[in-house]
Parts: sequence; C-alpha cells; structure tokens
Amino acid sequence: SEGKPAPFSFDIVQVQHGVNYDLRYYKEHQARLRAEAKMRQLQVEFSVLAKRDEQASQGSVAAEYARLLSLEAAERRVNASQTARLEAERKLKAEQDAVALMNSQAEADRNAWQLQEQTNVLLRKAELKSQERQSTEAMARKAAAFKLQTERELSLLADQLADAELKLAHEAELKLRAETKEINRANERLESIQRSRLLSSQYIETKQCVVAVTAHGIHE
Repeated sequence: SEGKPAPFSFDIVQVQHGVNYDLRYYKEHQARLRAEAKMRQLQVEFSVLAKRDEQASQGSVAAEYARLLSLEAAERRVNASQTARLEAERKLKAEQDAVALMNSQAEADRNAWQLQEQTNVLLRKAELKSQERQSTEAMARKAAAFKLQTERELSLLADQLADAELKLAHEAELKLRAETKEINRANERLESIQRSRLLSSQYIETKQCVVAVTAHGIHE
C-alpha cells in the first residue's frame, strides 16, 4: 500500500484576510461610485454656471478655470482609483483562480489517493484469493499424488500377494505329492511286512505240524 498523500489545507488567517479584503474592497468600491456620481453632478453644475457667467470678469473666468483644473485633477484621481480598483479586481480574480486551482488539485489528490487505496485493497484481495487457490490446487495435487501412490502400492501388494498365494499353492501341491508318495511307500512297506508275517506264521504252523507228526511217530 502506498503512503497517504498529505491533505491540502489553507491557513485560517489567510482565509480570514481574504474575507476582510473582499468586504473592504466592496466598501471602497461603493464609496468610489458615490464620489464619481458627485463629481458628475458637480461637472453638470459647473457647466451650467459656466454658460450663465460667460460674460463674467477675467477674474471670475480664472477662478472658474482653476475650479476646472481642480475638477480635472479630481477626475484624474478618480480614474487612477478606478485603475487601482481594476488592478485589485484582477489580482483578486487571480488569487481566487489560484485558490480554486489548488482546491481542485487537492480534491484530485484525495480522489487519486482513495482510488489507489481501493486498488490496493482489491489487489490484496486478489492476491489472497490467488494464494488460497494455489494452496487448494497444491493440496489437490498432493491428494491426487498420494491416492495414485496408494493405488500403485496396493496394486503392487496385490500382485505380491497373488504371487505368494501361487507360490504357496505350488508348494502345497508339491508337498501333497511328496506326502502321497511317502504314504504309498509306507503302505507298500506295510503290505510287505504283513506278507512277511503271514509267511512266517505259515512257516511256523507248518514246522509245528512237522514236529507234531514226527513226535507221534516216535511214540509209536
């Protein structure tokens, strides 16, 4: 976030001075207007008097000429006052324009700062959303990778289990065949033993009969 620009401010004393200056200028302007009106009235009266006294003495003419010069000087002062008034108005207008321009610039600065703040807020929100989306995508990728790895491990275990079961089944079959052969051999040995016992029993019985017959013959 960029730093907040310093807000534009005016000196209270200068503003108050401007207000006082406007009031003073208004009063002076009214006073000049009244003086100009009075001067025009005097000029008219002087003109009337001049026409009436056209036949007056040279002294009167000189006095009137002096009055005319005085009036001309007064008119020059009025003109000078008007010129000063116009210059003061121009200066006041320039100051007002400068104040309006500074106010406009200050308002533009405030608007620019507010816009920048809003932009920064939106950028921060967008950055947070981007980070959350990236985190979610990373978690999803990790979960998918874990699932794939688990499925691979389970498949490998299933293959190993199937191989082990096949191996056990083959070993069991081999063992069963060996046990069957062993049982067959044992049965064969048992049959051989039984035949041997039968033959021995028959031999013993025959021997006993022979002995018995021999013993009977001897007694006779």
